[in-house]
Amino acid sequence: MKHMQIGAGLLLAALLTPALAGAQTAPGQPVPYAGQTQGRQHEGAYLRAVYALPLTTGQRQQIDQYVAAERQASQGASKETKHANHKQMKQNIDSVLSPQQVAQVKAEVKAERAAHKQAEQQNAASVPAPTVP
Repeated sequence: MKHMQIGAGLLLAALLTPALAGAQTAPGQPVPYAGQTQGRQHEGAYLRAVYALPLTTGQRQQIDQYVAAERQASQGASKETKHANHKQMKQNIDSVLSPQQVAQVKAEVKAERAAHKQAEQQNAASVPAPTVP
């Protein structure tokens, strides 16, 4: 029981830290957003990399707006429309980022994809072939 209370307290602290950190940041300064990739497993490598950047408050607000607009526009849409919406969102987000941030996002996405591919290959190699009785 005590472990559950401690765990709940840690979870609450982790959830509140980003909001408190953003509230103490001067306008135009990067927002230190500890744990910002937590809960973002459903997002692709691109958005995880973007949200891992030290973003200014203005950048973060614009990016959040683009993400929300893309999600709303893609609800119930065809696969092609969803793809086009996502591509447009990425272009919009890239226009908000500095060239260095865009390069950092691309490098992070490339690294994450390479790590994922390597893990898949290792998993495939470690799975024994089915035996036929």
